[in-house]
Amino acid sequence: MRQFFYPKSVAVFGVSDRVSNLARRIVENLARFGFRGTTYALGKSAGVVAGRPVLTHMDSLPEVPDLAVLLIPAAQVPDTLGQCGRKGIRRVIIESGGFSELDDDNGALANRGSSRQRPHGA
Repeated sequence: MRQFFYPKSVAVFGVSDRVSNLARRIVENLARFGFRGTTYALGKSAGVVAGRPVLTHMDSLPEVPDLAVLLIPAAQVPDTLGQCGRKGIRRVIIESGGFSELDDDNGALANRGSSRQRPHGA
């Protein structure tokens, strides 16, 4: 649990250069509030956010981050969780909307997401 609450490195998924992008705000807040660990920004398009390069593929990560934060469309969460598991990322915060909180139709999507991590020991 220590690495969950006190990570040395965080990968934030869903970062874009749009000012309103929530993942971008998390990266900026980690810098603003003095997070001493390493922050990795991941998004669809390369760029720079809060002085950090935006990586476009998880294989570009130079290490296995202690924690991943997902701010991506709900439909992408199951596959991203599987990629995180294969990479060795064991702690994930999902901040995506569009699961069963809106209706029961996406409850299956939430179940698919959690099943993607189990084979990787999460």
